[in-house]
Amino acid sequence: STPLYSSAASDVYKRQSPDREWLEIALVDLSGKGAGVGTIGLLFSGALGGLLGQVEPNRLLCAANSYLLRQGWAEGFATAVHVSVHLPSGRFTVGTAGHPGPVHFVAGSGRWKALEPTGGPALGVIPGADYPRAAGVLARGDALVMYTDGVIESPGHDLELGVDRMVGAAEAMLQRGLQGGAKRLCAGAKAGDTDDRAVVLLWRD
Repeated sequence: STPLYSSAASDVYKRQSPDREWLEIALVDLSGKGAGVGTIGLLFSGALGGLLGQVEPNRLLCAANSYLLRQGWAEGFATAVHVSVHLPSGRFTVGTAGHPGPVHFVAGSGRWKALEPTGGPALGVIPGADYPRAAGVLARGDALVMYTDGVIESPGHDLELGVDRMVGAAEAMLQRGLQGGAKRLCAGAKAGDTDDRAVVLLWRD
């Protein structure tokens, strides 16, 4: 029973270990807009992709933070969520950097729950920042949803309401199957095309 995933984003980085026992996924939201940010994004993409699998999961966000700080870019900060999953057992850890934490569907109870926020600040802001991680288990039938704030933001409404709306859409999606669910969750976002929207959906069948 191997965890599967789908994404509706370009800023998603994935790596599976050579022994196929570990899967790492990072979702990143880089600050700013325009061509200049696009160039920065390409450079950061290469750096982050190189870090996956080369540093321990609990050090990945620290290493990415150090990289951004060394560049000294005027618009060089980013938010991120990073998940590392042990595929045979479903055990996972998750770290966040100024980013909303994932929501976890627990098939045993049939309920969604937000993972406790234990992360650190955005990447590229504070030298030597710490990024503690939360842990859990992705059991059979479970799912994790990682997303950017553009998916849950809605003018004039609290982010908590946006999370509730997204969870409601994910709940309805369970009846149809999770394949392609990331794109459907992005399409249902209320922020519109004025904000970046990205979703990663990871599940264990």
